[in-house]
Amino acid sequence: MTSGSSTDIVAFADRLAVAVERKRSQLVVGLDPRIDLLPMELRGEAVLGRASAASAVSRFCKGIVDAVAPYAVAVKPQVAFFEALGSDGWRAFEEVCAYAREVGLLVIADAKRGDIGSTARAYATAFLEPDGAAPPLADALTVNPYLGHDSVEPFLLACRRYGAGVFFLVHTSNAGARDIQDATLSDGTALWQHVASLVHEWGEDLVAASRASAPSSARPTRGRSARHGARCRRPSCCSPASERRVRRPRTWRALSRAGRRARSSTRHAR
Repeated sequence: MTSGSSTDIVAFADRLAVAVERKRSQLVVGLDPRIDLLPMELRGEAVLGRASAASAVSRFCKGIVDAVAPYAVAVKPQVAFFEALGSDGWRAFEEVCAYAREVGLLVIADAKRGDIGSTARAYATAFLEPDGAAPPLADALTVNPYLGHDSVEPFLLACRRYGAGVFFLVHTSNAGARDIQDATLSDGTALWQHVASLVHEWGEDLVAASRASAPSSARPTRGRSARHGARCRRPSCCSPASERRVRRPRTWRALSRAGRRARSSTRHAR
């Protein structure tokens, strides 16, 4: 993507569609590096301070990226686990995002940002806008739309200008979601369904501008299924990766090595 002309910009949806077609996979891998769940050899380093912990998190996530790169189309790092480690953690986050892109994966920053005015613009700038000649930190961002249209417009603007992607929270899976999101409006519609309709309206021009045809499962309320997530209508498109039977590596390092070997074999096969 270049910023010189709008004709040079490829929309996130189109980049994603190309990756799905090329890898015949719809797999997105979450990166939630909880210190207490890291492999033992990395957990031991993490107790030495924030800098060591951030280094351990970066190494672990890069190992996972190596392992999944041949089969996944994207990774979704959870920003909070990096932010908890301060400036060292943020550098680790930048390293992991850059590394994932180097091996051909899209990056969805799971930050669930949402605010108004200049704050929302700052969030959009931080995650979705290029930094001079450098690419944006992430290809797409998770965003909370419950503050209304003005709170999401800066993110939509980044989509229009730079080909970024946005995933809006419409109905979440936590138990407390029912306290607010399942509230019934005067017309009998659940609040989350109303928000889904708004999201569809706000982003309709972006969907129309994308060359990727949106499957019915990706529409905001396909049979009111946004609550449960989209399902693949063509299971065969995922079969090459999912049907592969491999011996499970014993350690995360072995997992990483296995992924690098698979990625190298894929390049040679082409």
